Amino acid sequence: MISKIESLGTGTGKIVYSTNDCEDILRLSKAEILELFKSSGVVLFRGFGVTPMLMKEFSEKFSYSYLKDPTKTSIDSVDFVNSVDNGMGASPAHTEHGSSPHQPDVIWFCCKTPAQEGGETLFWDGVQLWKEMSQHLKQLFVEKKLKFTFEHLPLDMLNQWIDGGETIDDCKQVLDGNF
Repeated sequence: MISKIESLGTGTGKIVYSTNDCEDILRLSKAEILELFKSSGVVLFRGFGVTPMLMKEFSEKFSYSYLKDPTKTSIDSVDFVNSVDNGMGASPAHTEHGSSPHQPDVIWFCCKTPAQEGGETLFWDGVQLWKEMSQHLKQLFVEKKLKFTFEHLPLDMLNQWIDGGETIDDCKQVLDGNF
């Protein structure tokens, strides 16, 4: 049972706190976490002493497949945990895997080495952003279709995006808009 939950900022997100430092995150109720995620969209876990491999085990309770980002550096021996930012600068607002033919339904983050100062991760609520757009801007997004082109993209790189039996031809069809 989750004992302490607080709001995360001004949105619908929630923070789940450990009742003591290093409470076992694997003992949290799967049903409670799912309901919290469905109603909040973002759930931040604090004080659970999670390592990257423990995060992998926890995420496997909720996710059955994972995307490998060919642009990220793996930091573990099983090629599951990747660095988010190889530098020290801020990342602009973006959709995760926004230029990939496959985008995740859920994104799992685990901070291995927190910044000494700053370093916060910003979460953007795309639904709220859409609600706050002007009608004119919404209409532009509805009427104008975006097409991403990948010039000089080695086809073997597409293999790293494939998950669940897709082929290179399937990926090419998605990239060409023929799906």
